[in-house]
Amino acid sequence: MTANRRIVDENRKHNEEWEEKYFFIVQKYKVIVLNLSKAVTVFKEYNVKRHYETKRKDYLKFDKIAKQLKLKEFKLQLKAQEKIFGAALQQPSNIVKASYSISFLFAKKR
Repeated sequence: MTANRRIVDENRKHNEEWEEKYFFIVQKYKVIVLNLSKAVTVFKEYNVKRHYETKRKDYLKFDKIAKQLKLKEFKLQLKAQEKIFGAALQQPSNIVKASYSISFLFAKKR
């Protein structure tokens, strides 16, 4: 029997040219389509191109400068989104720390 191949093990590399052409980025071995936050399953140019041509037809008419501006806009939106989620994850940790501090002060007074 042959072992199952995993996509992660194939050592596929991120290509900057594809990022501008097809509006996607790579995060943790997944191809994330900008403005949709969806993942394309296999990191191959054919799959990314097919997704772009079928789902993003409205971007085909953009010239190079318009694509660069749109890519920058999508990246800024993604960073803002990640920042919001990061802050939301940090908040419970801060609440627990404050709770421990208050409990410590109450215990110290007794």
